[in-house]
Amino acid sequence: MTTGKTVITVTNANFHSLAIYHNILVKIPTPGSRAEPGKDQFFKFIKAHDTSVNGQIIHIPNRYRRGDKVSGEWVTKYFTVDSKHFGKKVIATVELVEKTDHNQNDKKTFILNITPIEPTARPTLKLRIGVNKRCKNNSAQLFQIPNTDKYIGFEPIG
Repeated sequence: MTTGKTVITVTNANFHSLAIYHNILVKIPTPGSRAEPGKDQFFKFIKAHDTSVNGQIIHIPNRYRRGDKVSGEWVTKYFTVDSKHFGKKVIATVELVEKTDHNQNDKKTFILNITPIEPTARPTLKLRIGVNKRCKNNSAQLFQIPNTDKYIGFEPIG
């Protein structure tokens, strides 16, 4: 859909926020090519844009995207970060969202929205993707990745 010079993508999906956690320890990749040691060729910049979800126009800010394939299913991470965060462990707010894609027979996938915060406390949890149900810490908060036997875990630190 085009309005003047603005291009709006139309998304035929529903999004449901499953959980929001604060003070999460997260490692931020550094974008680059495979030839550059320590850089992640799959960590890509996504320019700000507008999208239509169920008839509502939503502005999506500049951000970076990184997909992790877990047992054949994608978990997409969106990072609202600046270059000062690249290659560092940061304290962040992490929102776990379930996407139901109506163009793919209502296939469900997970999205993680990761936003660094100014630390007001020590991190309380760390983000783990693709863990088994029996992970190292029995008090981890687990969410089963759709169509797999693996989990996204928010594990207590310490």
